[in-house]
Amino acid sequence: MSGGKISAALSAAFVRHRVKVKFLAVGAWNTVAGYLFFVLFDTAFARVFATKYVGYMAAMVMANIVSVINAYIFHRYVTFRSLEKGKGDNNGVHQFCATYVVVFILNLFLLPFFVEMGHLSPKLLQRSSSLCAR
Repeated sequence: MSGGKISAALSAAFVRHRVKVKFLAVGAWNTVAGYLFFVLFDTAFARVFATKYVGYMAAMVMANIVSVINAYIFHRYVTFRSLEKGKGDNNGVHQFCATYVVVFILNLFLLPFFVEMGHLSPKLLQRSSSLCAR
């Protein structure tokens, strides 16, 4: 197969599966961004709070909030190109956030358990959590 035929085949496949490809790309971005948000907050809060536990838990909560907002915006405007505005959009926001509640609650209990009892790094655990959750 020549380069032109391969390029044409890839273009045709992208057109057929555009939303799926964008969903995967945005998901990859959200995974990286979510982890980077945690690292940023954890690094900043480690300097602010004297207790290690308070710092990484505050970082987890803040990173989760920012990550869900980031994921919602990117999926809404990049993956699905939604144009809906106003009250009609409220259901979408609530449904989207509800999907992350279970992961957030699990993270709320498991992060301190593995950090304090397993003596593992919060950043390592959040990287694993980011890969599993997204």
